[in-house]
Amino acid sequence: FREIAILLRSPSTYAAPIAEALDEAGVPYYLHDGLSLAETPTGKAFDLLLGLDATRFARSDVIEFLTAAPLADDALGKRGGSDYGTTIAPSLWDVVTRRAGIVEGREEWRVRLARFERSAAAPAERLAASALGRFVEPLFEDLTPPPARDSWSRLSERWSRILTRWLAPGDDRDRHGVDAAGADRR
Repeated sequence: FREIAILLRSPSTYAAPIAEALDEAGVPYYLHDGLSLAETPTGKAFDLLLGLDATRFARSDVIEFLTAAPLADDALGKRGGSDYGTTIAPSLWDVVTRRAGIVEGREEWRVRLARFERSAAAPAERLAASALGRFVEPLFEDLTPPPARDSWSRLSERWSRILTRWLAPGDDRDRHGVDAAGADRR
């Protein structure tokens, strides 16, 4: 029984009947009254990540994700030998995207960041715009909606892959809960 978990969308509704059923079956259990998945850092970041496409990659939402999310090393390019580590700076990216005039839309991000890279802005800002462009393009690609007729297992695999690629490993309870919730969102 040590490797079994039951995630409850609404503990106030389901905790008592689940506990009663487990008691009757003689199954030992522990009900965690801690934070809901949405209140954990990984859960909040995953919720922001899930919502980016729905907001058409609005600048404010993308920057909020980049600022709040515990980003994975692969997303930051640290494992691939990239120089992202020196140019990943969400606060600077916020300034650059404002100065570049980005509001929303994948194409607007691409065009305006490229234009900003060629501008007379400070070299550090141009470098940040270049790094941000390289960073958001695969992010936006991953978040492109899947075919409407995908199976639940394919959707779950897709969100698990996205979660692993973009968010740093957090508390295992966080990750497993977010992983299970991924297919439920789309």
